[in-house]
Amino acid sequence: MKNLCLFVVFFSISIPLLAANKIKAIDIFVIDKRIVFSVATREKNLKRPGSCTQYTLNQPANFKPFERMLQLVPTTIKRKKRRGMIGEYIITEIFFEDGTSVAFGMDRRFKVEYNSYDVAIDGHQFHKTCLQPFISPALNWHSFNVKELDLEPRRVHSKYLNYKGGFDGYVVQFTAETKRFIAEKAVRKRYFTSKEYSQAFDFLNGSILIGIDLKTKEIVSIHFAEQEEKHLAQGEMSNQLFEKYKRVIRGNIQIQAFYNVYNLKSDIIYKMIEFKD
Repeated sequence: MKNLCLFVVFFSISIPLLAANKIKAIDIFVIDKRIVFSVATREKNLKRPGSCTQYTLNQPANFKPFERMLQLVPTTIKRKKRRGMIGEYIITEIFFEDGTSVAFGMDRRFKVEYNSYDVAIDGHQFHKTCLQPFISPALNWHSFNVKELDLEPRRVHSKYLNYKGGFDGYVVQFTAETKRFIAEKAVRKRYFTSKEYSQAFDFLNGSILIGIDLKTKEIVSIHFAEQEEKHLAQGEMSNQLFEKYKRVIRGNIQIQAFYNVYNLKSDIIYKMIEFKD
């Protein structure tokens, strides 16, 4: 009877704890493995919008390999205070439904860290099971040869690359109306007063990084590529103008089709848009 009581108490405590730590989303930030830095990268810089190639996972089926990796992290390390990682080339940040998050980091030698602490996890296995299905082989982390793209470098940079990043494996095709909206100032000005337009399309707001949900083809996030500081996340616009700006952007930037070159399984990808004057 005593053992039964203990089981009931333990069971009642464990359920809410497990529920609180259910994964909500995962962000993967990747630097091309061929790049060598003279100064070690820092986590906060790597995670700035547009600093490298980024993917987001939001479907539970994609969480399973990460859940298994989390089980390999010793409780003693999980209890330690999280620190910013230094020198990592891939950072995988896992967000839980209770609002907390943790991160795995991996350097060019496939050494794995958890919240900046060393863990006895095989980096090659971590890459194969957790990362390889989601990141482009064009970033040179895969063991097999990269599929050649018959595209000139300039065309690749202007149409298919992330901001400051490598080819993420997805080619996005916009509608004709969207191309006009991006290319012609007169088309964009229809939606704003002169004062609003000068604020919304200030020269520092000329490049935006949009998050695209591949299932719905909808824009789910907007970041200003040149506004690196957190307090400038709204492009120095008021709340009211920024909400209007987002409505206009989402209403006028429409994805006609996308091509998943390597059959990757990511849920959200990020692409740069440069507005023309």
